[in-house]
Formats: sequence, C-alpha cells, structure tokens
Amino acid sequence: MASPAGETERLPVDQIGRGVAWGLMGALFASLLFAIPKFAGAGVPAMEIAFIRYLAGFLLVAPMFAFAHYRNSIAASPAAVSRRVGLWFHVLRAVLAVTRLSLAIGAVQLMPLANAQAILMTNGVFMFIFASLILKEPFELRLAVPAVICLIGGIIAAKPDFSAESVWLGIGPLLAFGSALLFGLETVVIRYTALRDRPLRIVFWINVIGAVLLAPVAWYFWQDASLAIFAMLFAMGPVALIVQSSNIRAFAFARAAILVPVRYSMIVFSLLIGLIGFGEWPSVQAFFGMALIIGGGTTLALYNRTRRKAG
Repeated sequence: MASPAGETERLPVDQIGRGVAWGLMGALFASLLFAIPKFAGAGVPAMEIAFIRYLAGFLLVAPMFAFAHYRNSIAASPAAVSRRVGLWFHVLRAVLAVTRLSLAIGAVQLMPLANAQAILMTNGVFMFIFASLILKEPFELRLAVPAVICLIGGIIAAKPDFSAESVWLGIGPLLAFGSALLFGLETVVIRYTALRDRPLRIVFWINVIGAVLLAPVAWYFWQDASLAIFAMLFAMGPVALIVQSSNIRAFAFARAAILVPVRYSMIVFSLLIGLIGFGEWPSVQAFFGMALIIGGGTTLALYNRTRRKAG
C-alpha cells in the first residue's frame, strides 16, 4: 500500500491540468479580444475602444457582483474579509491594464494581427524580470540567453525598416513592446491578487476603475462610429470578462513558469484569425521571429520550473 507521503507526491502540486485548461481558454478569447478592434478599423481611437470595453465589462459584472456581495454580507466571516487586498492594489492593476490594453489596441490597428501578437508575447521576458525585481525570485545569468532570443524574435516579427528615412521599428511595434513590458509588471499584481481575493471581486474593481480612468480621455478623443461598430466594440466586454476570469483562475492553479508556454498559443490563434478574418499571411521573416519568441520564452519558463523542482 502506498504511503500517505507517496500519495501526496503523485498529486499535481499546482493542479497543473486545471491551470493549463484555464490558460488555453484565456489565450483563445484574448486573441479574439485583440481582433475586434482590427475589425472596427483604425478610425476609432484606441482610448475610446478601451473605454467601451471596460464600460461593457462593468455593466455585465455589476449585477453579479451586487448579488454576490449581498449573499456574502450575510454569511461572510471576518477571516474571509481580512484576506482581501486593498483597493489601492486594484487601482494599480487597473492603471497598468488600461494603459497596456490601449497600447495593444493601437498596435493591432497599425500592423498585422499575428505580428502584433508575437511582439506582445515577449511579455514573458518582462514577467521574469519583474518577478525577480519585485517578488525576489532568482533570475540566473544563464537565463539571459533565451531572454535575448525572445526579444530578438520580437524585433524580427516587427519587420524593422533600417532605411534612414523611417523610424527603425515603427509606431505599431513600439506600442506592442510597451504593452508587453506593462503586462510583465501587471502579471506580478495578478499573481498577488489571485491568491488573496475572489475572482469576481477582482474583475469588478478592475472594470469599474478602468472605466472611470478612461472616461475623460475617451471623451476627449471621441469619434462617432456606426451602430454596428459600437455593438462590436461592446462585445469586447463579455469577451474580456472571460479572459480575465480565465487568467485569474489559471494563476490561482499554477505558477507563471507553467503558464507562460501555454500563453504562446495566442500566436497560433492570432495567426488563424488574421488569416481567416483579414487575409493576413505572415512573411517568412515573421514566422522566424515567432519561432524565436516561442522557443526563447518556453525555454525561460521550463528552465525556471526545473530549477524550482530541483530546489
């Protein structure tokens, strides 16, 4: 008969299967989320799109949050309430999220969807950097090689123009790299809140704060569009809620080192959406850059996971 210790060893410590499943769902719907602004066209400002997305998310999640809050107010224990993170932490996450999303929307409006998504996926490098700086996770020197490979892949996927008359990378790729950097920082906050608060409460506050922060900026840049375009943009709300909930649950079940390789499926999803929806077929150069990103980023994650087990 197996000993209790042996039974414990055979259990998935981080419940990897659930984390991977939630991660794949989040990747699929995140790819759809970034495709919607591209369908809307470049005539609608990124800030306006981001505001509509967060406003729609708030309108959808508010009734669920109110009902859950009513039930919890009756039976919640002081210990359960004390586990919640402070509101300022949700504000920090919202500032990072709305800025990152606005940059990403601008990027996908200016360049092919798969190329933009490939650059956005260099966020895995920034995730490890910020995890090392903020969470004090070890970042060994040998990890610099796959990190550099991943970043080079992002630059190649950006299709840089080296002519003297043009910007080296262009506005679209620069926006994508900025979004990737902010997502790396945001991931640290996601990991912290996912372990300390309920998913519905996290999602509610992110959407409320995001809509409030974006409202004045969206009003300043506002451009009228057709009812069909507004309906399409409003659909970003429910899609984003699925992404947020999936990511929160994924990070609650598994470490970032496990989920980073799963998230690279977004490049595949975006490639298929770009090909089917926009007739975008990436060049050989773009495919090479994507391969470097996936290879470098996955090596980072798998090496970090192996090191944790060995420790």
